Amino acid sequence: MAEVMAMLPGMDELFGLLMVRRHHDEALYDALIVDAAPTGEALRLLSLPDQVGWYVEKIFPVQRRAAKVVRPFARRVRPGSLPPLPEDSFFGALQRFYEAVVGVGDILTNVDEASVRLVVNAEKMVIAEARRAYTYLNLFDYRVDAVVVNRLLPDAVSDPYFDRWREAQERHLATIEGSFSPVPIFKARLFDREMYGLEALEMLSEDVFGDEDPLSLLFRGATHEIVKSNGGYEVVFNLPLVDKKGVDLSKKGAELLVRVGGYKRTIMLPDSMVRMEAAGAKIEGDKLRVRLSDDDA
Repeated sequence: MAEVMAMLPGMDELFGLLMVRRHHDEALYDALIVDAAPTGEALRLLSLPDQVGWYVEKIFPVQRRAAKVVRPFARRVRPGSLPPLPEDSFFGALQRFYEAVVGVGDILTNVDEASVRLVVNAEKMVIAEARRAYTYLNLFDYRVDAVVVNRLLPDAVSDPYFDRWREAQERHLATIEGSFSPVPIFKARLFDREMYGLEALEMLSEDVFGDEDPLSLLFRGATHEIVKSNGGYEVVFNLPLVDKKGVDLSKKGAELLVRVGGYKRTIMLPDSMVRMEAAGAKIEGDKLRVRLSDDDA
């Protein structure tokens, strides 16, 4: 049974999440670092607790009740004519499995114990993907406490061949700072060799973090969040002391642009919100609330 379950799609990710919970509960290490897969795979992994929760809360009770009703009649039918219905012990095991997975979600969304760090190259497509990932992580309550810009050309590289590449990196670095501020942004230069092994990793750590403790939580606030509201959504920004006269908003496709004074912030919205239109905005205390609605709804 265990071998068959392990072959089901997505089970390896689920078991990986359970290993996170096991290490957390054993508390044998100062930190547990999960080197996540590329953005799409990582987001699917991190959204599993929420998805499993929806299944267990909405569908699971119906299936369990149906099995209890049908099971006595199925037993009267000639053996082999119908596939066997799961016993109630199976549903009990599934319930415990669900509780374990949700427990992992509680660990990973605990802002005092866990955070996500985005690693991004100074390249247009990579930045766009990282910005979208940042929005989705906020959607699922995962806190990003730092962004590391990787493989930046060091000052020691002075060959004119790399001039255009350096200019592009400087331009993209400004985009990164405008997209993720006030989340701390660290820079990792491009080394002259592949960085593997303890000695190389220690060198890389000193280059990126300097005197900063890499195991400390570097940022606790949420720069924005997306919440459901009156059949649509609201994108809520934390903007202390903001004056509404200095706020300008616009939306184009998946991009929501917020300009405050001479500074602007571009938010990449989830795919499900691309078709929505900006229906207005208001300031409540330190929060700017931008309403998005679907005219077809």
